[in-house]
Amino acid sequence: MGEAQVDQNQLDQIGSYVRSHIGQWLREQNILPFPERERGLDREILDRIITVEQQLKFQNEKIEMMMVQSDKRFESMDKRFESMDKRFESMDKRFTDMQLYMDKRFEASQKNMSQSFNRVYGLLTIIFAGMLSGFVTLIVKLV
Repeated sequence: MGEAQVDQNQLDQIGSYVRSHIGQWLREQNILPFPERERGLDREILDRIITVEQQLKFQNEKIEMMMVQSDKRFESMDKRFESMDKRFESMDKRFTDMQLYMDKRFEASQKNMSQSFNRVYGLLTIIFAGMLSGFVTLIVKLV
């Protein structure tokens, strides 16, 4: 058997025939879905794209709104913490003032007790001295 000789003109005719029928053959075999129109998007796909874009826009707006609300919440919490700090500072000042007052009262109490002790000690010294002089006088008289 001999080889068939194909010239360039025959190859061009075969190529144009295949090009004109390849879309139909692929559709018939369900290999690739070809759109009916050569240009433009399918209406259903376009509607879906628009719907997705609108939903994304809506979600972005919701996220931004949530972020704004979160910022406001954090700011209010900061204000609460500031007021709590002020309350703790005032309590610290009150405790410091109370400690100073207690120290002054303790010092005054110590001073008062010290004076009372000195008075009692002085009275006891006078009584002891009086008793001693009385005993010395009695002993001198007895001897």
